[in-house]
Amino acid sequence: MADLNSWAMDSLSGLNDVRKDTPMEDFEDLDVLEEELSHVNPPANDLEGFEDDAPRASSPIVIDDFEPTQMQIDPTANFDPPELKYVKEEPIVERVDCGGKKRMTEQEEEEEARWAVAKMFFDHRSLVENQLQSFNQFLGKEMQQMFKEALPVEVVPDHSPASVRISGLPRYARFWYGAVTVGTPDTFTDDEKKVTKVLYPREARLRNMTYSAPINLEINLEIYQTHVKSNQQEKVVLQTMSEDVCIGRIPIMVKSKYCNLSGLADTKLKRKEECAFDIGGYFIIKGSEKVLIAQEERCDQRVYVQYFKKKNTWLATCAPSHKGFFNYRSKSPVRLVTDKNMSTLDMTLPRVSVPIPAVIIMRALGFCSDKEFMEMVCYDLSDLHLMELIRPSILAADEYMVKFLKSKNSTSKTAMQAVRQQDNALAYIGSKMTNNVKPDEECGRDVLNLMFHHIGQGYKQKAYFLGYMIRQICLARLGRCPEDDKEHYKNKRLDLAGQLLRHQFRAAMAHLQRDMQKQLQKHLGKEDSLGSIKTFVQESIITKNLQGAFTLGNWNTSEGQRSSGVVGDIKRTNTIAMISHLRQLRLNLPPKSRPTESARHPNFSYWARVCPVQTTDGDDCGLVKNISLTGILSSNTEEEPLMAILLDHGMRYLEEILPSSLADTDKVFLNGKWVGTLDNSQDLVNILRAHRRKGAVHEETEVVKDDHLKEVRIYTDGGRILRPLLVVQNQCLVLSKRHLKKINMDMKTGKTAKECWQALLADGVVEYLGVEEEEGAMVALGSDDLAKARGCDGALVYSHCEIDSSYLMGLGASTIPFLEHNQASRNLFQSDKHCKQAIGLYTTNFQSRADASASHLFYPQKPLVTTRAASILQKPELYSGQTVIVAILCYGYNQEDSIVMNQASVDRGLFRSAHYKTYKGEEKKNIQEQFSKPSTSDVKGWYNKSLDKVEGDGFPCLGEKLVKGDIVIGKVTSEVHNPRQVDSSTHLKVHQKGHVDQVMLSSEEDGHRIAKVRLRVTRAPQAGDKFSSMHGQKGVIGALFPQEDLPFTQQGIVPDIIMNPHALPSRQTVGQILECLLGKAIAASGKRRYAIPFSGIDNAEAINQYLHEAKLARGGCEFMSNGTTGQRLKVLVTIGPTFYQRLEHMAEDKIKYRGNTGPVNLLTRQPVKDRNSLGGLKFGEMERDCMLGHGASATLRERYFLLSDPYKMYICQSCRRPATMDSSRIPKCQFCKNGKRIVQVQIPYACKLLWQELLSMGICVYMDTKKC
Repeated sequence: MADLNSWAMDSLSGLNDVRKDTPMEDFEDLDVLEEELSHVNPPANDLEGFEDDAPRASSPIVIDDFEPTQMQIDPTANFDPPELKYVKEEPIVERVDCGGKKRMTEQEEEEEARWAVAKMFFDHRSLVENQLQSFNQFLGKEMQQMFKEALPVEVVPDHSPASVRISGLPRYARFWYGAVTVGTPDTFTDDEKKVTKVLYPREARLRNMTYSAPINLEINLEIYQTHVKSNQQEKVVLQTMSEDVCIGRIPIMVKSKYCNLSGLADTKLKRKEECAFDIGGYFIIKGSEKVLIAQEERCDQRVYVQYFKKKNTWLATCAPSHKGFFNYRSKSPVRLVTDKNMSTLDMTLPRVSVPIPAVIIMRALGFCSDKEFMEMVCYDLSDLHLMELIRPSILAADEYMVKFLKSKNSTSKTAMQAVRQQDNALAYIGSKMTNNVKPDEECGRDVLNLMFHHIGQGYKQKAYFLGYMIRQICLARLGRCPEDDKEHYKNKRLDLAGQLLRHQFRAAMAHLQRDMQKQLQKHLGKEDSLGSIKTFVQESIITKNLQGAFTLGNWNTSEGQRSSGVVGDIKRTNTIAMISHLRQLRLNLPPKSRPTESARHPNFSYWARVCPVQTTDGDDCGLVKNISLTGILSSNTEEEPLMAILLDHGMRYLEEILPSSLADTDKVFLNGKWVGTLDNSQDLVNILRAHRRKGAVHEETEVVKDDHLKEVRIYTDGGRILRPLLVVQNQCLVLSKRHLKKINMDMKTGKTAKECWQALLADGVVEYLGVEEEEGAMVALGSDDLAKARGCDGALVYSHCEIDSSYLMGLGASTIPFLEHNQASRNLFQSDKHCKQAIGLYTTNFQSRADASASHLFYPQKPLVTTRAASILQKPELYSGQTVIVAILCYGYNQEDSIVMNQASVDRGLFRSAHYKTYKGEEKKNIQEQFSKPSTSDVKGWYNKSLDKVEGDGFPCLGEKLVKGDIVIGKVTSEVHNPRQVDSSTHLKVHQKGHVDQVMLSSEEDGHRIAKVRLRVTRAPQAGDKFSSMHGQKGVIGALFPQEDLPFTQQGIVPDIIMNPHALPSRQTVGQILECLLGKAIAASGKRRYAIPFSGIDNAEAINQYLHEAKLARGGCEFMSNGTTGQRLKVLVTIGPTFYQRLEHMAEDKIKYRGNTGPVNLLTRQPVKDRNSLGGLKFGEMERDCMLGHGASATLRERYFLLSDPYKMYICQSCRRPATMDSSRIPKCQFCKNGKRIVQVQIPYACKLLWQELLSMGICVYMDTKKC
């Protein structure tokens, strides 16, 4: 492996042997030698005719000039990035250069200030802060609110009161909930489960335990009887109780506020054998690490207007969720059915089987006249088009009411007069209710109480909201408003770990509550008094429900449906793979439904919130996405402070206004609820935004002004994706040197990055914007846009500015240098596949873990060329790759996308890695098993050879080499009523081998023992292993060449990798060329530079200039000499440092072999397909067509017949049917009773099996035979 510093010097310090271009004895005289050297290292000013004499093999950047390629730099030059300015003592406006201090331009000052703000953002906020905050809020606030909203539960006896005689009256029970508390993870230390100890994640992983904490709930119970006295019922309380009861255990998120690792310093984490870089955000269920994937849900409180072309129907829906444990959504859609002659409006109500005309519902709510209905919908009675659209609905409603009243024995005259009465409208609605046991009018009121429950119980508010829904659907029908885009992120909310656990816990608690009712019902029928409340609470219900949801993956969603794809096993190939999995989001679809095509396409509202690059391929393409780096999920905040501000600035409640005043006022919505109206909404919007920047209003509040609909929409709900932006005033950033100096001082005095960030929010420097509010903002992409706007009179007026263009993408895409220069599919492969498959150091405590499979790179390196986002987010210890010298050149064994690798570099440790495989065993409780070395006399069917490497306790020694057939975990099982022991040990199968790295013996929570043995294998790169650059330029090793046979530069540098130039035009990975050239300039100059996407700073011209300043050739090309002959190549070769990743796809894991004999399928007699079972290689249709195309019939017969399932069969030539063997082993035909004309044929056994199956179906098959 070529070292970077040595690469920049004349000598390679032992890493590469410096070889001369041509041996001295090959030159005839001194003049020839001088002429040769002049070609190798031409003078800087002798450039004429140089390009014509030297064609270039691969040079995507044009070489305008040529400079000497010899590099002379200080080997002790600092290659680390400069410290951020807000933690330095010197002012940000000064930069140290070679000649001293240089004053920066205003644009450079803004760039440095923005970078300092970005660094502070990620210093104070973890990459999984969204998950942690959601979980903490659920346990700390939402769970208590859930129990507070739950209604008291009434319990009646389960059998007739006559059978119960306690004071002659039956007993009843009533219980309700009080305060709830969640403890910290612990476990029991004794069999009686009385003594507990603190449980840490490491112990939970190793002992296959669930990292959970108890939930303690205050339950109040009341036992009473009812007496009838003076025609009134009186309640006589017999017994009251109140206890704190453990209702179950809930899994705890690692590194959350309730985790035992929360707040521990790095030294204490190291003492607990935890990874110092582990940011948490996941759960541990029975020793396995699980992650809850964020789900895209529809915002349940917004009004959606959609058009269904097939039914010619417009639909406006609003589906808020009910509160309490029995959660469900109450959908009340308004439908506009458009026919050729007329359009009618109706609405579906809860517990009503048929749609109800919207006009009748409005009359039931108290607005009985047609004028009031018109004013509630049209606002302006001069709008003839809108009035004409709703007029048929009024006439249709009158007809329905007349028919209903006539059915109630009313005359036509009285029916026409009673059409517009509220009680009749209520009776009409109640008559359509299913399971109607009350009077129609009372049933109608019950239905209206369930409608729009999030608005309140007032009929006037519900009438206004119904009128708003009708107006929206009519405006869309008339083309005045567009149909709602259901894929727009303003119409979506994300359910994170807290919300997902809330849905599942709600279902589990409902189950527990029903069980408590059943237990109390049984007790009420008995004579004895009530004991402890704990006897009626089965805490295993909630514990098993939550653990089962994590284990099986079936999860309750907000719709109350079971959904898969919510829980996943965390991927720990490397750090990026783990964090990307924690930041993943998925579109939640109902079971057995297919997504629309628009759901897979990127929406413009994804900008800087959802990564437009990183998504999976295949069926989940576009459905599984990643949150961008600066994406922040809002949490639920209080509405009361905002309501106070609204009332102080002139907002009027809906109860205080008349329908006729709606045309001249602006509507105010708070979290989807219409709360009032305003005369001057723009002043209110400005005041709310000013309060938000000062901290008087929560920073996550979103304020939207819709001038077209005359609405002000305010959101404080959770699940909205916000992002931070720099505030701009007068085309300049509010962020100034004063703020940065203040931050420097605060950091020196001991303030945290979170406190400094909050100071920026309070000063109005940074602001969080939501999707809908950002649509009304003007955001500059960088300092260039602001500089251009300041220099132009008619320029756009910017309100905000991006912090950095690196943070517009997700974690995987933001680490790709020169991302905008690559083909889109290459960026997708790198961000979603290769960066997750790259082998690195996935954790620092891998010696204290027992992962099922893991791997780590011996010498991970920090790349020379990286983005600012990657430099901030990734620790140098956790990079997943190495920087190698890559030459772009054809060299025989690197056809297409394969590469040639330097064998000497591999021998020195290039891309060497260790791979771990953990084998698990347990002593089952139901049978007699124990870990022990099997005895030679008791073992059935095993050789003594397999016992040599196992000690008496059944485990091998550390460092022992195990191969196929060796025992990893020794275990014996006793047979029933027989002292003889049977070997039930775990043996290594084919392709399994390694050195024993770790042996762990412990016990699970229920007491039975478990064992884990980890094997280690060290692997060096070999032919067939897969590698990839940071640009999706993947390829396998075609050959490993000795260093002596590889080309070298005039400094003696031998490349580590040679890639084919033909891989570049098809894949269009220009970013890799730019990375190679910029890395070369960085290595030569010792000055860190960043490849920021979409910035346009370090483009091809700038990189050429960097190379020129470093005394290198523009374009990065050099002369190279043939490693075999020593002669100089006739072309210029692009060579330089490039960051490469070793992927987890290796030839050793995929190679399979099988002899003529091996295991076959019992039914088909064809080879099995399992690699570990010595299965065969699949030979499918594409392989068959290839053989046919080449005319290789003999090979085709060998693959499909001779090496698969050959079978000899006897055929009767007379009747052409199969013959069978008689008792004398002589073939004889059972059909024609002839044994003379019997011939033997060879056919595949599958063909014979098919023949027999057809015969069982009554289909006779004949076979004609001819002598060959």
